[in-house]
Amino acid sequence: MIKEIKAKMKDRPREYWESVIDRWIFSEVDRKMLKRKLLDDITFFEIAEEFDISETKCTRRIYNALEQFEAHMDSMIEPILQAEIAELKKEMFDIRNIISFFRK
Repeated sequence: MIKEIKAKMKDRPREYWESVIDRWIFSEVDRKMLKRKLLDDITFFEIAEEFDISETKCTRRIYNALEQFEAHMDSMIEPILQAEIAELKKEMFDIRNIISFFRK
């Protein structure tokens, strides 16, 4: 699950994913733990030590947060792609206008 999510995340900067996690993960502790796992690539054991909880509890909390995150992540990808396509179309339109202007 984590590898698949990280593969989807590679095309966006860290700040983008931090804002997505902040928006959709409501527990502050879960947000911090999820960021440590996904963005900092820290082991479950290291995160458990950092938050002074058992590794089992840490793993469970992170996987629960991952389920929430993944549900919202998938729903965000389509609008993101549509926005990027719209921006590319606008840029192409601008380039065509420039080319047309110089051909006159």
